[in-house]
Amino acid sequence: MRFLLFILLSGLSFKGFSQYRFVPFYDTPITHYNEEDMDFPWAGGLNGVQYGKIDLNNDGIKDLAGFDRSSGRILCFLKSGNEYDYAPQYEKFFPPEIQNFFILEDYNG
Repeated sequence: MRFLLFILLSGLSFKGFSQYRFVPFYDTPITHYNEEDMDFPWAGGLNGVQYGKIDLNNDGIKDLAGFDRSSGRILCFLKSGNEYDYAPQYEKFFPPEIQNFFILEDYNG
């Protein structure tokens, strides 16, 4: 009986290798289909995003705000010509209690 107890308790002292931590190599270059390196391949993606147009910087041009429903993250983009530039400085103006969906409406025109 003591031998069986010894075997069971000694097994608890060994490190569990089933909980091995995977560490990805972030320095691996990721190329796109046209053989160009991607700028931020490990930055993560967006799932279930809802977009809305809003004038973030009061310049009269509709900018873009996105809400990722899976992470609860707000992303703001300023319109610059035909492109949108990421503008994280405007994200702090959205309430942190947003969950599940959001609707943007411009009340002052």
